[in-house]
Amino acid sequence: MNQIISGFLPLISALILALFFPAAAYCYRTLRLPRKREEMQNICQALGLSDNYQVCPYGLFKAYDDTTPKDYVLPVLFCSVYSLIALFVLFDPGILAQIIGMPTSQSSLLIYSGRNPTLNPQAIPAPLNPDDLGNLTMILMAALGCYVWSIQYIGRRLNALDLTPGAFFTVATRMVFSSFIALAVRHVLMTTESATVLNMLPAVAFFIGMFPQRGLQFLQEKLGPTFNRGQRTKELPLDMIEGINLFTKTRLAEVDVDNAQNLAEANFVELMLRTPFNPWKILDWIAQAKLYVRIPRAIEELRDQGVRTVFDFLAVTDSDSPGPGHLERTKSLEPETILRLRRAMQEDPGIALLLDMRRRLTARASPTQTEPKEKPLLTDSV
Repeated sequence: MNQIISGFLPLISALILALFFPAAAYCYRTLRLPRKREEMQNICQALGLSDNYQVCPYGLFKAYDDTTPKDYVLPVLFCSVYSLIALFVLFDPGILAQIIGMPTSQSSLLIYSGRNPTLNPQAIPAPLNPDDLGNLTMILMAALGCYVWSIQYIGRRLNALDLTPGAFFTVATRMVFSSFIALAVRHVLMTTESATVLNMLPAVAFFIGMFPQRGLQFLQEKLGPTFNRGQRTKELPLDMIEGINLFTKTRLAEVDVDNAQNLAEANFVELMLRTPFNPWKILDWIAQAKLYVRIPRAIEELRDQGVRTVFDFLAVTDSDSPGPGHLERTKSLEPETILRLRRAMQEDPGIALLLDMRRRLTARASPTQTEPKEKPLLTDSV
């Protein structure tokens, strides 16, 4: 009896973990989605927008209403099956031993002791190529790392009332992407690194499963000279925007915002309705990006002076403010440059829209205040 239970235990454990994805989708559709629609209507009313999808910008309410349970089937099924297979093979050394043709005691080293058996080819049966074992190890450990990351990601999206089918598509593509990146990293390390580093390959694969972009950056650094084809415009990362972390970047990528340039030109209303983030957060991020894309080299100096967003920059460069300009001289910005930047910001319709939205949100937060007390920032006062 105990042998039967122990034989099925790995499968049962893997199945329970894989069922996390359909359970999360079901919970969101039945319990959380009605609350999400109510919150969206309240936000639109706060900004003076209509909660009727026929007149609301971009028909965003219709997009949410048209999301049906069928839209979840393919991504949830893929995530569940992929996780089930990978976790079952990891949890059951006997199955792994049958797949790779080696004793169960040796296959257990892949998971329970962290040792990499490919470092000792004599211990591997003749029919099995050591590279095959190493490749399988990388795939399984990358899948495990991606699953751990996915639990956090799906849980955050569920709590934020934002578990759309796109979240599961993101997890599905990440599972496949991280597995192949882990394989590529292994082939690069096998030709350049010492035995000590090679012994940590399972841990490296797990890390890549959680952060596949780090693995991709490693490959770009190693292979950059081989594939370098001249100068390219440097991409401004979202990491430079205060308040944006890994999960936030992943969610913004689903609405085609994957760098600071895209964020600076993003539509505030669209981001507000298509993402779960607080309107004030979105407003702050876009305002930071507007300033960052114009003066990327001076952004740290400006932040040291308390100038984080385009709103702050317009305020401190107002000639009616106390001080000479009234931004302290920086290494990267001359007075003439500051004047040109201010004029360019005054002519940017996107900044005017952000200021209007900020006034609306401020008025909503203070119902007794009929007119905003702040001075208009787009007046030609320099």
